[in-house]
Amino acid sequence: MLLAHRAGQPAFPDARGADAWADWDDLTGMLARAAPEWQPGSRHVEHALTYGHLVGEVVRRVAGRSLGTVWREDLAARLGLDFQIGLTPTETARAADVEHATTTWATETAGPPGSLRERALGNPAGALEVEVLNSARWREPEIPAVNGHGTARAIARFYAALAGWLEEPLFSPAPQAEVLRPVATGPDELLDRSVAWGMGLQFEESYAGMGGTGGSDGMVDLERGYAFGYVTRRLGDHDRAISLAETVESCLLGLLPE
Repeated sequence: MLLAHRAGQPAFPDARGADAWADWDDLTGMLARAAPEWQPGSRHVEHALTYGHLVGEVVRRVAGRSLGTVWREDLAARLGLDFQIGLTPTETARAADVEHATTTWATETAGPPGSLRERALGNPAGALEVEVLNSARWREPEIPAVNGHGTARAIARFYAALAGWLEEPLFSPAPQAEVLRPVATGPDELLDRSVAWGMGLQFEESYAGMGGTGGSDGMVDLERGYAFGYVTRRLGDHDRAISLAETVESCLLGLLPE
């Protein structure tokens, strides 16, 4: 239920400022005390900002390490991925500053005051504001699912690993099959469209992947056999990523003129 956005906790219930992003115990404790907004498993709504804390706390209690540490030590190092969740000061110095593609992007993305979208994306404060996103107080804490920083090549390689295309398999056969199938399909109130959710991935036709707020994307096309990663420092829509993915497909199909 956690992995497929069916836990019933799409928003942090108590208001917090931007400094709260560094307080893991406060945010996970808040979720632990709160009743779900609906019966878990009865519907799915993208848990935009709470997802990483819900899943990450399970990882911490099982593994005895934070999700960012598990990722850094067991996955990023193993697969050679230039991508981390929670940056060291040296890594922070490498990060590109982001900017809004338009002056109205943050307001339009946040949704109407009091709406589910506004509750889900606006608390704790700062997840849409460049003053916070470009600061060490955002980049250095571990905020899984929200503040991953890395390269497009790393994203594409990770999706290739999810698909089982690397020489060293990431999963044994049983979980490999589970990762690449949807488990819940239907309307998603936050995204305002029908969504097929798997365990952390969205599925559409032969694609499995996930887009990031602001236009970054990662996915694998299981039918055409390629993985794709795109990152941008200009926070806007997903048109650029979609156009580039279509260009990649055209190249693979030999449709571009020489």
